[in-house]
Amino acid sequence: MAKSSLKVVHQHRLGSCHGRLEITRTGVAFAAEDNDGNEAFTLTYAQFLHAVEDDTLIVKTATRTYRFKAEDSKGGPSQLRDLADRMTRARR
Repeated sequence: MAKSSLKVVHQHRLGSCHGRLEITRTGVAFAAEDNDGNEAFTLTYAQFLHAVEDDTLIVKTATRTYRFKAEDSKGGPSQLRDLADRMTRARR
């Protein structure tokens, strides 16, 4: 599987930040545009479950839940679903 990435909006309880969500054959990583180390993460597929609800990708670990929307509101939701499909295939 080739690496894929998408510019996303990471939704917080209060506010949000922008960054890039990257999918690889080993897992998923998020890096915030403002280099906020508190928001960045890298997870293997064994460390999380994911789902898509409407236009939001949800990544859930044992301790946190991350919510992402595509930065591009027109073609972005389908790109977000494509990333989720790639994650599902990579788990196999």
